[in-house]
Amino acid sequence: MKITNILLSILILLLAAASAVFSYFLFEKRSQFVSGWAKMASAINQSAAELDRDSGLKPLADELSVSALSHEQFASLDQKLPKLAERSRQIVNVRNSLADALRRIGSTVGVRGLASEKAMRGVDTHENGKNAVVTAVRTTVYNRDRMLGYVSDLSRRQFRKPLDVSKMKNADRNALKPLEDNIAAINRRRNTYESTLRNIGRMVEFNRFDVSDKGFAKSAGSVAQGVRNLQARCRTTQSKLDAANRTIRSHENTIARRVREIAMQKNIIAEKNRQINSYKRALGRPANDNSIAPWSDGSAEARSRLIGKVIEVHDKYGYIAIDIGKGSTVVQEIGNRKLEVNAGVKKGLDFIVARGSMQGKSDFVARVVIDEVGEFCSTANITPGASPIKVGDIVYWASK
Repeated sequence: MKITNILLSILILLLAAASAVFSYFLFEKRSQFVSGWAKMASAINQSAAELDRDSGLKPLADELSVSALSHEQFASLDQKLPKLAERSRQIVNVRNSLADALRRIGSTVGVRGLASEKAMRGVDTHENGKNAVVTAVRTTVYNRDRMLGYVSDLSRRQFRKPLDVSKMKNADRNALKPLEDNIAAINRRRNTYESTLRNIGRMVEFNRFDVSDKGFAKSAGSVAQGVRNLQARCRTTQSKLDAANRTIRSHENTIARRVREIAMQKNIIAEKNRQINSYKRALGRPANDNSIAPWSDGSAEARSRLIGKVIEVHDKYGYIAIDIGKGSTVVQEIGNRKLEVNAGVKKGLDFIVARGSMQGKSDFVARVVIDEVGEFCSTANITPGASPIKVGDIVYWASK
């Protein structure tokens, strides 16, 4: 029995010694665990602080402080640690969004060899893609600013009105108004020049004026040649006019003699008029009855009998050509005699254009105004709102 007690005592002693040793090692492991837990808590806190920096979000590092993550707060870790993962996802989403925005910007400015979406998001690969986009954007902005400067300088040199580059950068539509106003003024002058050259062309019998860029120079040259020809004719006409003036002066003495003869003829005419009045009394007609009197040149009676036709229509330029002119005459029948009277066609007279015939039914087409008068041909401007005029339509004088 004694031996058994001794063995039990030794066994208990050995177990106590082993318990002491294991307690020591357990305490060491606990110390290491607590130290590692503190390092982990510190790392998590630092990570949260890095994620918080310039994020604009509610600071997470305050909630995930070292003390809040200590082993003593183990029970609350399930509520706190998921916030770190959520914050990480938010930062990653922002990173991905920025990377996608860079790719869209790069595509907009035409970056060649644009990095893929994966490469643009990659931590170790995004730098090259980012630099390419930044360089392209910088080049685009530089080229834009340079071009805007060119436009402003062009406006300054051509029109003495520089443009506000800063407003153009901000897409202010009013910044281009000085340039637009000057371009509009140039267009008005160009249209005036074209119209004037076209009118000059008609004056020199050149009616095929081409205002296109391809044909303008040739047409302008033809008009210029026509003007030179006209100048030559004018010089010839002036020489003839000078000769005519000399002839006129040489005939002045003859005219003076003729004046005296006219005075004598007036007396004869007065006598004849007295005889005519006596004949009228004999016929029972009043003295002022001039129904059988000859029409005078250019009188309303003569013009009302004048009928012509349209021979050309130029809708593009707004005028027509008619077969009557300053040499056109009408016939007045007096008894058994026919008297030819000049109708007196001149610039500014109104004429009616009709379709049909004067003897039968005719329809009104348009009213025109005589512009240029030739010997037996004239041009007339078409009034606004007129119906289409055709070759062959009749024309007659509008008495009112």
